[in-house]
Amino acid sequence: MMKKLATYAQLMRLSNAPTVVTNVLVGYAIAHRACWTSPEYTTLALVLLIYFAGMMLNDVFDAKYDSVHKPDRPIPAGRVSRTEVLLVSVVALAAGITLGFLTSATVGFFALALCGCVLAYDALHKLSPAFVVVMGACRALVYTIGFAEFSTDDDNSRLWAVITSILVYIALLTFVARREDDGTVGWRAKLCVLMPLTIVAPAWVLAREQGFSGLAYVTLSLFVIWMTRSCWLLLRKSPDVRGAVMGWLSGICLFDAALLALNQNDTLSFVALGCFALTALAHRFVPGT
Repeated sequence: MMKKLATYAQLMRLSNAPTVVTNVLVGYAIAHRACWTSPEYTTLALVLLIYFAGMMLNDVFDAKYDSVHKPDRPIPAGRVSRTEVLLVSVVALAAGITLGFLTSATVGFFALALCGCVLAYDALHKLSPAFVVVMGACRALVYTIGFAEFSTDDDNSRLWAVITSILVYIALLTFVARREDDGTVGWRAKLCVLMPLTIVAPAWVLAREQGFSGLAYVTLSLFVIWMTRSCWLLLRKSPDVRGAVMGWLSGICLFDAALLALNQNDTLSFVALGCFALTALAHRFVPGT
């Protein structure tokens, strides 16, 4: 039983789950600015179900490739069947969509859109590097789902700034991670210098409205330092591609912590910082890719 649970934890990339939670928290917070403080667990559940399904389906679609290049992955290693993982993934997607429509028609629509992006990326990402944009769209939709449930006005400028930046962030991360298997990135490594800059647009939009707090300065500094560390791992003489990718994955929580602090949601910003520490620690036991 424990071996089966460990297998599914690896398939679902369970260690990355806190990054999804903080994405939703940012969506909630910017919808209600600084006044919202309580989580909506239904929305958290639906995005996690879709996220986990997407991660599992990635292994389902890549099973043939993994049998040659990653034979230690759960499906080619024979620890779980491809059919079983497919079935569990379909059930999780259906449950996520159902929860979305039970919440509201708008949230249900965005849940469907998220599922469509997940399926498109998992099925087609080997065809072209351009599909990293679809992966970025998947993350952007997670923020959008959180925002859609609680939005009370027609000003979407904060949301657009956030989702555009996270789309670029995730697309860059995924573009580099595509070469994780062979440990080389070549010219792709130069693009990593853009990672610390991805927070500029949403930070400027939020700071213009809310101003800078002491916590905002701290979290922004932590984000830039952590991004720079991951860039160094990639650009040094002996590149550590996996280490850089893991750093950028956990850094999503720092991205969110800074935005929450700028939005004057200090409590949720501390939650996001805790999620960052949890993700970085969990990566030592369950790989995030």
